[in-house]
Amino acid sequence: MIQIGREGARRQHRAVSLFAVIQCWLRQLDGVAFQRPHLERLLGLHRFKRARINWLKEDFQDFFPHCKIIKRAGTINSLSSVIVSRVSLENAWPKGRMTTKQRIESIPAGGPRLALFELPPTDDGKCLRGHCPSRFRLGEL
Repeated sequence: MIQIGREGARRQHRAVSLFAVIQCWLRQLDGVAFQRPHLERLLGLHRFKRARINWLKEDFQDFFPHCKIIKRAGTINSLSSVIVSRVSLENAWPKGRMTTKQRIESIPAGGPRLALFELPPTDDGKCLRGHCPSRFRLGEL
């Protein structure tokens, strides 16, 4: 595996941030939730060490000043999701154990407008975990 170093990681994270900014603009959102498979595909990683997660938070700050790192329940250092937002998540973020999608759906009306990040299918036509937003299905592009 090639080590890209801090500056290379910063460039990768900035590109992902810009992709998220475009999704927020097109979908009229305040922020998006990256699930682990999104980040694995976008960054080419399978393991997320604490330093890399901290770099992600730091690098997303330019466009998304509010960031929450969600870890898998029952594990110490297992990244589940990264939620980035232009507006504060503090008073709207649901507590308790639930999926990222359930958390987003539980945000009260008037709270931040968030949605799951969406990726187009891979070259072989597959989407992440079988979910492919209709606007990205092959034949509709």
